[in-house]
Amino acid sequence: MDLSPRPAQLGQGDSPARGVLGSRLLSDARVRWGILAVSATAAVLNGVVSLIVLGTPGELVWIAAIATPVLVGAVVMRRRPGHPLAGFFVLVSLASLSQLAETLIVVSGTDRPSTVVGLLLLSQLCAVLSTIGMAVVLGLYASGVVQRRYERVLLSALWALVLVPPVVLLSVRQVALPFYFDTAPFDNPWLLSPVTLAPTVGSTVVDQVFLPPLLLGLVLLLVRYRRSDANDRRPMRWLLLPVFVTLVAAATQLLIGAGEPRWLISLLWLVTAVSLVVAVGLGLLQPAGVDVDRVLRQSLVYALLWLAIAAAYVGLGAAVGVAAGQRLSIGWAVTLTMVAALAFQPARAWLGRLADRWVFGSRPDPAQAVARLGAALADTYDLETLLPLIESTVRDGLGLEWVRVRLDAGSASFAADGGSPESVLEVPIVLDGSQVGVIACGPALSGRLTDSDRALVETFAQQAALAVRNVRLA
Repeated sequence: MDLSPRPAQLGQGDSPARGVLGSRLLSDARVRWGILAVSATAAVLNGVVSLIVLGTPGELVWIAAIATPVLVGAVVMRRRPGHPLAGFFVLVSLASLSQLAETLIVVSGTDRPSTVVGLLLLSQLCAVLSTIGMAVVLGLYASGVVQRRYERVLLSALWALVLVPPVVLLSVRQVALPFYFDTAPFDNPWLLSPVTLAPTVGSTVVDQVFLPPLLLGLVLLLVRYRRSDANDRRPMRWLLLPVFVTLVAAATQLLIGAGEPRWLISLLWLVTAVSLVVAVGLGLLQPAGVDVDRVLRQSLVYALLWLAIAAAYVGLGAAVGVAAGQRLSIGWAVTLTMVAALAFQPARAWLGRLADRWVFGSRPDPAQAVARLGAALADTYDLETLLPLIESTVRDGLGLEWVRVRLDAGSASFAADGGSPESVLEVPIVLDGSQVGVIACGPALSGRLTDSDRALVETFAQQAALAVRNVRLA
């Protein structure tokens, strides 16, 4: 995979992420590499403590997974050090330091409450900083450009969440550690506030502080996606990768419920978090030569749908076999099952095409469009049929808003609004050295027309010229 960066362009009225609070500090390369160094050291120490002191080698999997932002952040810093979001992405790596603080809590135990509270505060602060970093990355993804004033205001306001952990820890009478520590609440040696909170209230407040920034980042991401053109949307689609994994994790948890194996649920959600970090990193890097749509189409979502289709296909065949086996001999039951499988084959193919259209829409395939038009024009000798056929084929094959074909011997037009808007591309239809018409194209439904699109329209024009000759000779 070529990770050579593609140049980013700022649109008119756009400004880099420097307008977001904290961006100036995080734009310093020394600060970024310092954060990565601290996080990497924390991940290594966490592994050593878990393996040697606690004797839990199984934790190494989780430690390595949570350290993923360190590795991906280092690649982003090497390949795209000037990216506006590089600093905020590096901030996500502080999750490793948060995890190390929790491991040290287990080592120290509750016999030293002051140390435990200090480590808990460190863990929560690092987790909040990591969450803020991811929220900013999502909110300004993938260019890192502030396009609206409200983006700068909302994302800058997230830094107020850093005050929540210390305020809560200074206000609770008893400290309640997270449920996975399996310890009872203990008296808070750091209590300073005259207004005290119950342990459950304090822990609930801290637990809920991570969700709002992530939701804000996702909402801003959706808004940016809707107003972006095709070129800006392409790197954003890398985030379909964690969406797929999230769907699998949610479906698995729904099927398993509260039963065993719980480790499988935890593993799937951990893979979800890792896939989010990797997908965000790929969007920032925008590796040359990698088509995100092709990757997603040929692997994750498409594979999931085909898995569901195959499961239904096998299930229907098996159901027929079971029903037959209750009334017929084994030989007849097997034969009937094979016949049912063959009978369901056309249904499986139809479901596959339906799933493809449902996920990816009606995907223009230029090569297929050229082949279909050539085959259709070979048997067309009527201009009233010829012109609409050329128009619809060019429009659907390139994903255009409208197409008009004009010939000297007749004309036809199509436009989404019923009018005659200005064309963005016109290609002449030439027959025996003379222009006999023109194909006028409207704007693309997404993005801009490229040189390859023009070459494709010229191919359509050549086919149209041959069809005109057929009409004249008929």
